[in-house]
Amino acid sequence: MDSPSQPKFSWADYVVLGVVLAVSAVIGIFYAIRGRRKRTTNEFMVASRQMGFFPVALSLLASLFTGIYIQGMVSEVYFRGAMAPFGAIIPILVDGYISGKIFLPTFYKLRLRSVYQYLEMRFNKIVRNCCLFIGYLFMILHAGIATFAACLVLTTVSDMSFFVSVIVLSGVCTFYTALGGIKAVVWADAFQMILMYSPLIGAVVYASAKFGFPTVWDIGAEKGRLDIFNFSFDPTEYLSFWSVVVGGVFGWMPSLCILQYQVQRYNTCRDMKTAHMAMGMFLFGCEVVAILCTLAGLGVFALYGDCDPFSRDLIVFRDELLPYFAVASFSHVPGLAGLLVSGLCSAALSTVSSVINSVVTLTGEHVITKIWTEMPDSTYLVVTKLLAVFFGVLNIGMTYFMSSLGDILPTLIGLIGITSGPVMGVFILGFMFPRCNSKGALVGFFSGSSIGLWIFIGSLIFQKPPADLPLSTAGCQVELVTNGTTNSSDMYMTTSVDGLVTGTIEATGNLLLNTQGVFMNGSFGNTSEITGGFNTTAITPDDEYVFVLYRITRWWYPTITMCTVILVGLLTSLITGFNDFKKMDDILFVDWYSVFCWCRKNNQMEYELENEPAENEPAKDETENERKTWTVETEAEESVTSEPEEQQLPRVASPSNSSMTTKV
Repeated sequence: MDSPSQPKFSWADYVVLGVVLAVSAVIGIFYAIRGRRKRTTNEFMVASRQMGFFPVALSLLASLFTGIYIQGMVSEVYFRGAMAPFGAIIPILVDGYISGKIFLPTFYKLRLRSVYQYLEMRFNKIVRNCCLFIGYLFMILHAGIATFAACLVLTTVSDMSFFVSVIVLSGVCTFYTALGGIKAVVWADAFQMILMYSPLIGAVVYASAKFGFPTVWDIGAEKGRLDIFNFSFDPTEYLSFWSVVVGGVFGWMPSLCILQYQVQRYNTCRDMKTAHMAMGMFLFGCEVVAILCTLAGLGVFALYGDCDPFSRDLIVFRDELLPYFAVASFSHVPGLAGLLVSGLCSAALSTVSSVINSVVTLTGEHVITKIWTEMPDSTYLVVTKLLAVFFGVLNIGMTYFMSSLGDILPTLIGLIGITSGPVMGVFILGFMFPRCNSKGALVGFFSGSSIGLWIFIGSLIFQKPPADLPLSTAGCQVELVTNGTTNSSDMYMTTSVDGLVTGTIEATGNLLLNTQGVFMNGSFGNTSEITGGFNTTAITPDDEYVFVLYRITRWWYPTITMCTVILVGLLTSLITGFNDFKKMDDILFVDWYSVFCWCRKNNQMEYELENEPAENEPAKDETENERKTWTVETEAEESVTSEPEEQQLPRVASPSNSSMTTKV
């Protein structure tokens, strides 16, 4: 097996990492210079809706699959099996179809800069503001976790401190986002996405070359990493077919359907066909990432499964496993380890830059323009750049906060469930239940958010850590480390006892002991886990004394919160009086026939998309009977620029007076 010594970056690796960060920064400078004569907020936020499908698809992948997912899923396969990443294949396809047939056409037709503008059109400003607050919370927390994941990488493989890592990564992505806007973010994402595949491919190729792919697969199967057909109905079990596939459909839905920076990228496409092509390529890339994470996890397990670096205190956090592999396996090739680690750092850069651009867009559209209604576009553009710098600084503080929340993946799942889950429930009420009113949406939202927050806090206090599959150190080589001398005081020996207890015995006779908890019969028994610095996992009460909701696996949190929002929202609407949906625009609701029938050509949604006016043409009336009035308004800041005017939102008729229009 590989040496138990701690690998670090060489000078060539630092050079490669610096080049990757510099290229991302140069992209921002390039688009700042290229667009200096025609810079508008429309260009900064949605690239004047002129992007092609290829960079948009890569940007969608890069902003979604951060180091959070890549590092977390590889560690998940290594410690607990391949069910989580392998089980994501079906939910991604299901949610991709839902997004492409229901949400994407509506958002694109309405030409929304902010996805939450739909909620104001469908319900009211109160519902919009509540969901907007949760959207802010999720994106800021998501950026903090993504940066933390990248800092884990750098502190594992280099001599950089945690503070320096945070400053470097946050500073670079803030720089090119503030300078270049959405175009710089999209093209930087495209560059970074290519690098993000490198550590996964490297793990698969290295393990296959060393053992042969069939052997890698057999090792994983023999040690339980491929036991993916667990059909247990117990909701407290961390992983099962139902929690990963069924719960995964609800868990992936917010990210693929309503996430601000995902929808914002679709709206940068030049037309609907381009947006659908970008989505198709994006979904294909999602499946490739899920499969590569599974294979990479199996490859790393084949390398370290019987000489576990976590048990030997060579890594402090489980999610450091992939960067540890990259440097330990490729340090003999100058710069190659740096390239692989740069891929993981790029994953964080893409997400943080996407979050900053989206949060700036939301703040500008919902706060700045509401307070200063007559602000010139040139001033508005400067304000958005200053906001980008502000949120970049805020991300530094959030990264330190995230460092106290334990393993990355379970934390992210919990945060998604208590933030995006309720918001997704409100969007489902708006799209799929025309009779749901604003009172129902509001009460349902607060009910789902409250339950999600309650069980998440309870789980942090009472829930036991997910059980690991067996790992061993029995295959570790006995190695003497002399540091270039023969002085006995400098000598260390790595030993193993029955593959369960490892330690480092100093020549003076002191014993530094690490224990690895053993998973038996589906529980931890009475074992505990001690990792670097002797951080002992707290012993929780017996299950019979813990409320059942606190023990439910976090894979079910999005399902619980969404269903709560929908059920409470419909019940409240029934009690307070259903919404009169006939007085609202049909585009705000799902056309179920078009969702399930591919051959229909004349449904309303397709008619509107095919007859969409050009950028500088007025919008047409909605239907022949002119049941509603659609108005087109041109923003003041765009009227003074040379850019083509952007078609504004079709305004929603007031329920009390069909001749009135409401401005979003």
